[in-house]
Amino acid sequence: MLREVILVHGLWVPGLVMHPLAYRLEQSGLRCHAFSYMGAGRPLAAHAERLARFAHDVSDRYGPAHFVGHSLGGLLVLETLNRHRPIGMGRAVLLGTPARGCYAGRRIARYRMGR
Repeated sequence: MLREVILVHGLWVPGLVMHPLAYRLEQSGLRCHAFSYMGAGRPLAAHAERLARFAHDVSDRYGPAHFVGHSLGGLLVLETLNRHRPIGMGRAVLLGTPARGCYAGRRIARYRMGR
């Protein structure tokens, strides 16, 4: 059974917000590894490269891992897994991830400030 879980936070929040979830998962016998990134200002591909290296480090040390991504973190997980197929992994769980688009985002993008 895979015991490792890589947690990836959303866009406007720090990695610290994943700590309560990590605590609960660790209480059930899983070992959590938090991946943190600065959401704005860098392309998703750059974050995907960093997450791939992070996941390789975790899998080299402990074995394959599951992924849990919140919001943009879920898109980052998907991008990483699409770009780096050989990453050893279990399952990917996406929490509140706009994987099929985002109605609110489309509405905000209509306005100059939202672009």
